Amino acid sequence: MLGRVRRSKSSLVFAFGLVSTSVVAVPAWAQICGEKPAAAEPTPDAIAANDLALKLSEEGRYVEALALFQKAYDASPSYVILYNIGRMAALTNDPARAIGAYTCHVEEGGNDVTPERKAEVSAEIARLTQEVGHLRIEVDEPGATIEVDGVVVARSPTSKAIVANPGKHRVTVHGSRASSREVELQKGETQELTFTLKLIEPPPGEPPFRFPGAVVGSAWVLTGLVSISAAVTGSLALVGAADLEDDTYLGPNRAPSPNSDIAEKADRVHALGVATDALIAVGAISGAAAISFSVVNAVAGDAPEDKPQEKKASARLVLSPLGLAVVGSFQ
Repeated sequence: MLGRVRRSKSSLVFAFGLVSTSVVAVPAWAQICGEKPAAAEPTPDAIAANDLALKLSEEGRYVEALALFQKAYDASPSYVILYNIGRMAALTNDPARAIGAYTCHVEEGGNDVTPERKAEVSAEIARLTQEVGHLRIEVDEPGATIEVDGVVVARSPTSKAIVANPGKHRVTVHGSRASSREVELQKGETQELTFTLKLIEPPPGEPPFRFPGAVVGSAWVLTGLVSISAAVTGSLALVGAADLEDDTYLGPNRAPSPNSDIAEKADRVHALGVATDALIAVGAISGAAAISFSVVNAVAGDAPEDKPQEKKASARLVLSPLGLAVVGSFQ
């Protein structure tokens, strides 16, 4: 049977006999060893919970007793209460919780745990280990919180395997973002899980095609120059045509003398008209190209920052026998 409780100023101590039962267990041990500092004195709530837990355990109500022992520990953390939790968890078919409580009992108790108690706990852990599974969890971020079925069981990085009862579990890791995975653990099985929380950015793709700025600028300059040239030649053609109308003409069925001034003037007006038409056509083509180049670059977005290079364009008017011509160069 269960022994009575002995109270001290620093802890609560319990002694248990061996009993057995069969109840449903929780999936994992919800305690990180050493996370809660030990209480200097047991609180009244802890003492009351222990007294009631002892009474219930004597009556065989182990599940309720386990809950009260946990309540006592939460109110006044003490490594000796962890031993009691481990015993109750083992008796209620919760080996994972029992192993966790026993392990923390030894770690937190340190030299205060007698060699005999350590040997007893080690033997019990070895026996219970055959009834559980293990999860080895690797996370690419330090300090991430590891949960099993909503219960915090560790923080990354952790070299220790997480003990869990057989069955289905949901493992969740919280860091820069959360990631979850469903696992089904068998008795005696060890599963390794790797969580990648850091987002891996895809490699940068090739930038969209852009026409070089010099090409776009040259297209616009050429369009402007050709337009000016067309305006000049067109004006000259109109002036020449008007002047030709003022000259004496011999009728529609007779051409002027081949070498006469009127013939030369007519040839010049005709050449200026042809040149104007050609320049208008070239201007339309270059203008369409300039617009197309600009639209493509606008859709592609801003150009990458390169070292600026000066692009020079020059143009000059040349007088020829047929009229004026525009000569341009780009560097």
